[in-house]
Amino acid sequence: MARQSRTGDGADHAVGRRTGPGGGRGPVLVGSFTIGAAIFAMVGDTGSDINFSGGVFSLFGFALAFYLQAMTQTFPFALGTSVTRRDYFAATLLVAAVQVLVFGILLYGLSLTAASGLFLGALHHRWRVVGLFTLGVGTLLAAGGAAFVITWQKWWPDIGHWFADAPRSVPMVWLPALAAAAGHPRRGWTVVRRATA
Repeated sequence: MARQSRTGDGADHAVGRRTGPGGGRGPVLVGSFTIGAAIFAMVGDTGSDINFSGGVFSLFGFALAFYLQAMTQTFPFALGTSVTRRDYFAATLLVAAVQVLVFGILLYGLSLTAASGLFLGALHHRWRVVGLFTLGVGTLLAAGGAAFVITWQKWWPDIGHWFADAPRSVPMVWLPALAAAAGHPRRGWTVVRRATA
C-alpha cells in the first residue's frame, strides 16, 4: 500500500508509485507488434516477398516520448536531490546509449529520435511552450518554404532520380550520419545547462 505524504503546497502524492519516464510503455510496444502480427495472420498470403505493417515505428514514438518525459518530469526531481546538471545529462545519455544498443541492432535511426526527444524536453524545460511553439513554427516555415521553391522550380523529379540513382550508402549511412551530427547531444546540453528546476 502506498504511503501518503503531504508537501508544502498541500498536494497529496503517493510515495513509492512507479512514475519513471517510459513506465508502462512496454505493453504499448508488445501490443503494436501483436496487432500487426494478427493482421498478417488473418490476411494470409499477400503475393509479396516482403510485408510491412508500419508497427515497428512505435519504437520511434516510444523513444521520443521517453526522453521528452525524462527532461520534463525527472529533471526537476534530480535537481531537488542535489544531482548536478552534468551528471543528470551524462546519465540520461548513458541510458539512451544502452537503449540504442538494444533497439538499434535493427533500428539505428532510433538514436535520432532519442536525441530529438531529449532536445525537445530540454527545450520545453528551458523556454516552456514558447520554445516548442517557436521551434515548430520555424520548422514548418522552413519546410514549407523549401517545398514551395522545389515545386516552383519543378525539382521533384530530379530529387527522386537522385535518391534512386545514389549509392545505397548515401541514404542508409551518410544522410543519417549528417542528421545525427546536426542533432548532436551537445545541443541538448547547451540548453539544459541553463535550465532551472
